[in-house]
Amino acid sequence: MQTKISKVVFSPFPAEKAWETRATTALELLYGVSLEVTALLGEATLTVRELLELREGSVIRLDRVAGEAVDLLLDGQKFGRGEVMVLNERFVVRVLQVFPPQEPKAEGGEEKGG
Repeated sequence: MQTKISKVVFSPFPAEKAWETRATTALELLYGVSLEVTALLGEATLTVRELLELREGSVIRLDRVAGEAVDLLLDGQKFGRGEVMVLNERFVVRVLQVFPPQEPKAEGGEEKGG
């Protein structure tokens, strides 16, 4: 008994638009996810002694000048810069710049694909 071997015929890939639609639909699933954004006013480095000497009324000098743009962070990663303002007695941040997305880094700190 001889086994018949035949060529496989695959269906054509869907058009580009179909892939884009699926990607958009997948992204839309995340629209309701809440993310915490942090506006970093500035940073300071203190010695342990300076830290232990802090009392009510102590002043910590930050690395930013008053009125300078603040860093906007998402999950600890800078994604933009903003300006601190007051609106109806509450602090708000006006977005000045949004950085372009970075390529994800592979293990070892090297960018993927290169």
